[in-house]
Amino acid sequence: MENNQLQSSGKRLQHLESELQTKRNEANAAEAKVVALRKEKQDIDIELQTASSSLRHKENELEIKRNHVTATEASNSELRRLYLNLKNQLDSMSTLSEEASSLRIENQS
Repeated sequence: MENNQLQSSGKRLQHLESELQTKRNEANAAEAKVVALRKEKQDIDIELQTASSSLRHKENELEIKRNHVTATEASNSELRRLYLNLKNQLDSMSTLSEEASSLRIENQS
């Protein structure tokens, strides 16, 4: 009976050692997964930082272009104002020239 008990205890011990090894393997696999996930998170963080930096660069470029457009619009507006001013002066000169011609014709008569 003692022999049977020893055999039973031995089998139980083998079973427990097998379970322990299974648990160790699972723990090692879980630890490897944690390491892989940390690495993946680190890669994602780097990608996010790169994308964020790129976005800030694009926003700065956009702001420069907006400022350029604003300056161009202001310049165009000033050019339009100068053009209209010159056109009005030319129209006035043309009217004065016509009046001067009419006066010359009257004086010659």
